[in-house]
Amino acid sequence: MAGHKNKDLPDDPAILDRTRQYLLDAIRLLDENPTAREFFDRMTGLYPDLLNPGPVWYGAVGLLGK
Repeated sequence: MAGHKNKDLPDDPAILDRTRQYLLDAIRLLDENPTAREFFDRMTGLYPDLLNPGPVWYGAVGLLGK
């Protein structure tokens, strides 16, 4: 059961595949040495339905600086 998820979505094992793909996309983008803003914009472009994009921004700044 996912602890940080959209409560309207089911607890489905397929979420593991979606999470894996999200992490692979993040790694691929990080390999391109983007700015924090570029990383944020690209990840939120790939995943426009994120429930809370704040952690994407905080992660980008933490990994890539301002």
